Amino acid sequence: MTQPSEINRRDFLKRAGVAVAASSLAGTVFAAGGERVEQNNVLEKSFRASSPYRDPFHDVEFKVRITFPGGREQTYPGYWAGGDVFKFRFSSHEVGEFSYVTLSSNPGDAGLHQQRGTFRVVRYEGDNPLLKHGPIRVSADKRHFTHLDGTPFLWLGDTWWCGMTKRLAWPDEFKLITEDRQQKGYNVIQFTAGLAPSGTYFDQKNVNEAGLPWDEASQSVNPAYFDAADQRVFHLVSAGMVPVVVPCWGFYVLRMGTGPMKKFWAYIMARWGALPAVWCLAGELSMPYYTSKTPEDDARRQREEWQGVLEYVREINCWGHLVTIHPRYGSSAKAEALNPAHLDFDMLQTGHMYLQALPKTLTMLRDSRTSQPVMPALVDEVAYEGIAETNWEDCQRQLFWASVLSGSPGFTYGAHGITQFNSPEHPSHVQPQGLSWGEAPWKDSMHYRGSRQVGIGKKVLESLNWPGMEPHPEWLEPGNNPLLRPFVSYAAGIPARLRVIYFSSISPTGLKVLKLEPGVVYDAHFVVPSSGKKLPVGKVHGDDKGVWTMTRTRKHDLLLVLTAGSETASR
Repeated sequence: MTQPSEINRRDFLKRAGVAVAASSLAGTVFAAGGERVEQNNVLEKSFRASSPYRDPFHDVEFKVRITFPGGREQTYPGYWAGGDVFKFRFSSHEVGEFSYVTLSSNPGDAGLHQQRGTFRVVRYEGDNPLLKHGPIRVSADKRHFTHLDGTPFLWLGDTWWCGMTKRLAWPDEFKLITEDRQQKGYNVIQFTAGLAPSGTYFDQKNVNEAGLPWDEASQSVNPAYFDAADQRVFHLVSAGMVPVVVPCWGFYVLRMGTGPMKKFWAYIMARWGALPAVWCLAGELSMPYYTSKTPEDDARRQREEWQGVLEYVREINCWGHLVTIHPRYGSSAKAEALNPAHLDFDMLQTGHMYLQALPKTLTMLRDSRTSQPVMPALVDEVAYEGIAETNWEDCQRQLFWASVLSGSPGFTYGAHGITQFNSPEHPSHVQPQGLSWGEAPWKDSMHYRGSRQVGIGKKVLESLNWPGMEPHPEWLEPGNNPLLRPFVSYAAGIPARLRVIYFSSISPTGLKVLKLEPGVVYDAHFVVPSSGKKLPVGKVHGDDKGVWTMTRTRKHDLLLVLTAGSETASR
């Protein structure tokens, strides 16, 4: 595909929240106050090398040192943009006057070394939450996420492993599904940077309009791939969605090597570090290649190799973005990392076969939350809707509510058909060992009802004081059948202030809430999880044993919300 002209590209990036400065020539110095960029938007500056390089990706290192308004200095990596062009991108939540000086590993290159300039960061006045509040961080209690300014962030992700490829055409198709997810309340999209799973190494299904991101023969990036990917990633940010960047699947580290993998990661971070991104080290980090003859040995070696890359990513992560790992089936990021202290939050992949995944999800979530180091534990992959022609909306609702009421700081949804972006032109990809998970095209999967209903769940939580909620299973009867306990009900809240309880469709007809505080009267209502419809209940308080019961009149699943009022109960 013909690349957009510089004028069109600048117009697009400006709309997506990027201030693009004119490319500088060697020796140019920008006047004080000559550049202006809004808070948390991206300033991009271009420079041309004055020295020739046979292999610019490997032969020269380009950086920029930024001086902040208070005098603090921070060095950021730049990147090779193709030909003789190098760039840096920068954004800041802090407002005021900034200055910069470029640094080259070849001090004799006047086009890249000691180029100076100034710019001003001004207050952002728009309503994009990522630009208004800044990128996401871990909360002080290490249980959920906030924006940089402390505003709570409730994670609702979608899974687009092949979202940077031409299987999801830019611009029409990409914008279509982005708008759909934005309207449903999603604020996170996880994707691979062109080396997605379920295929052979460097599979052509991973190409976008400019090819693959990495050339195995030259051990070098393809800048044109990232130019095309930029349009997609910046569009996500303009829609208020956090990009969770996964460079490749875990088995690639044995094919590429640790050194090239570090170079690949450094390039990705230099390109997208100025965006409110999350760094995800690898997909299914320790999963061996599909036809491996030595799977156990490969899994061990992958963990060892990736640990070195993880340490490097943390070392160069000057933006302070969160770092995690997407784990293999039935595992967690903490289990995949040789040193979990290098992670900012845990990701869990807990199973794919209907509600059979639920007991393992709850066990893994509890184990992560009670193990060291303490960090948010996110249910990131479970029972994709439509995979193997199962896991429909009832499953999605229950998995969502079971996760968030058991301590997950949000939920990542997935739908088969969307993860690989299947279509008549790009059919479902059969894995190298011959397995296919289904045939659904993404334009059908996009409308699966579960994708809307988990968004309804997020909206309900955001209307409550969800950051203060903690799991409280003791507020519910355990039941007589231990096999059914993981499937019946889940509770979380703030004692004497808020209780949120999900009753599944197999809950008893007589709903019961335990350990209600003496003298506290709650305003109660049900929410229908499939629609968000409210059903009034009235005033609720416990009996002399702190118990409240009600006979349900609807057999489907229900969410009970109890909010404490100023009224007190007499016993």
